[in-house]
Amino acid sequence: MTQSTRTPDPAKARSLRETVAVILERLETTNQEKYPALSVVDYYTALHALLESKAALEGYKYAGDGAHQQLIEAAVHNATLSDTEGVLLQELRSARNGVVYEGQKVTLHYFTVRRAAILKVLSKLSEVHT
Repeated sequence: MTQSTRTPDPAKARSLRETVAVILERLETTNQEKYPALSVVDYYTALHALLESKAALEGYKYAGDGAHQQLIEAAVHNATLSDTEGVLLQELRSARNGVVYEGQKVTLHYFTVRRAAILKVLSKLSEVHT
């Protein structure tokens, strides 16, 4: 994994935020209780895109093995996320990887217990860009 400094990229940040809007619109029309694994994947993807958007605005890019984890750790380090929020995102990252790469299931209980916290972090990260 490497962190590189780049010229801030407002166009990339805007594009990532537009992608988040599409993901969230799709989630609104999805039966999330029926598809908790896919909902976790989508919510994590949206959260990750918001962190990437912030990094693009600040002129940073994380790439390679461990890049997602490093991006989350950097967000905690620079106080974009609290420690608790960072733990949540790391849990979601792990669950997402399990679903996408290993075909693991996410229980409805896992999802419903975390949904309010997920929505709170989504709101917080969305406000960073307004």
